Amino acid sequence: MTSNTAMYRTRRDPLFGRTRTEFETALSTALEGRVISAWFFGSYGMPSFSDHSDIDVILVTETDLPFPLRNREFEDILDIVPSMDILVYTPDEFERLTHQPTAGFWRSVTAGMRRFI
Repeated sequence: MTSNTAMYRTRRDPLFGRTRTEFETALSTALEGRVISAWFFGSYGMPSFSDHSDIDVILVTETDLPFPLRNREFEDILDIVPSMDILVYTPDEFERLTHQPTAGFWRSVTAGMRRFI
């Protein structure tokens, strides 16, 4: 290591200084009247949630937008916590995907998802 090399450790906070209660209240308030239901899945709320985690959210709402464009309607919630991954489904899509989930992604989603709206 040379004398002009600096090493430092940073701590990443996926909730950006908020408590879980503060985060969930702010998110619920921002989504009120905009979604039919909202769900956390993935590591949030699990023992594996850490400084390196993001927050995975499924939003269920009526929309005619194509799937890749839907989360644009909810970009404002990234002001609460930028480390969210937002997936947006119609009620029919969500019912179909969660009613009898196939192996892999949807089976893991349904195993640990938690409704917050």
